[in-house]
Parts: sequence; C-alpha cells; structure tokens
Amino acid sequence: MTLSGWIRRPAPLAALLLLAFSMSTCSSAPRYGRPDLPHLATKDISPAKELGERAESAELGPLRGGNEDLEAGDRWRTQVSWYGEAWHGKRTASGEIFNLSELSAAHRKLPFGTWLQVTNLSNGKSVNVRVNDRGPFKRGRSLDVSKEAARQLGFLRDGTTQVEVRVLSLP
Repeated sequence: MTLSGWIRRPAPLAALLLLAFSMSTCSSAPRYGRPDLPHLATKDISPAKELGERAESAELGPLRGGNEDLEAGDRWRTQVSWYGEAWHGKRTASGEIFNLSELSAAHRKLPFGTWLQVTNLSNGKSVNVRVNDRGPFKRGRSLDVSKEAARQLGFLRDGTTQVEVRVLSLP
C-alpha cells in the first residue's frame, strides 16, 4: 500500500501510530528508578559509639532495615542542600503539601515526623526541621532542607554546606 493509501484509510494509520506509541512507553526500568543512585535499601544511619555515649560519625551511615538503632541525641555530619520553588505547592512523599517557607526536610529513610536539629558547621547557625519528604537523590548528600531552613542556616546562595545533624525526636 502506498503512502496515499495509508492516508486515505485512517484506521490502519491510527493502529500503526498507537502501536508505535505504546511500544515507546514500555520500559523494563522502574518508573522512578535512577541507575546512578546507590541501592536505597542499604543502611543509612549508624552513629559511632564513644565513651559509652552516642557520638558523631563523619558521614550518615547505615540504617539496619529501619530505625531500630536510631535514638534521640544521635548525631552525624553530612552535606546538605535545599529545595524550594520547583516543589512549592506539590505533594511531598508524606502526602503533605510542600511549602518552601516552612522548616522541613527530606531524607531517604528517616521516618516522617522525625525532628532534626541541623547546624551549619561554617557559621554555627542552627535550625530545627521535620522530615516530611524523601530525598535527596544526589550522591554524597543525605539531607535536603526547605528554602526557609537554608536561609536561616545561611547557605541559600551556596546551595550546599556541611552540617551536623542531631535527632531531636522520633515519631
């Protein structure tokens, strides 16, 4: 059949286009998967013990399948970034509507409702945030904070900074 024949008969053309479209949307990759990310089921928090007390660890270490090793007072140091405008008004992973002017945070594994004290190591400024979202999904970062939290911590222009995170309370 010639091209003019296909155009005169819309049913075969529509079927062909539908088939092409449906094949282009199929994929074996997970819908939200990112091949450049480490497996998120790995451990996330494991503060070091020092002199019988919960002590600081250099990085955010692993969670053992949940938060059973996590306690109020645990601390770690990590790189933190912020997010705001692009997510404002959208639903967070917890189902809440994200407000860039509130003090909130995103973490890959911590339970929603966990309160954290985040202290900027370069200027000593501190803020309390509540985990209500998942992220960040960039290697080397374990926490995202809202734009307002970043402003109060004093790293809004830089975009990222080194912080100490302390667990204030678990849900």
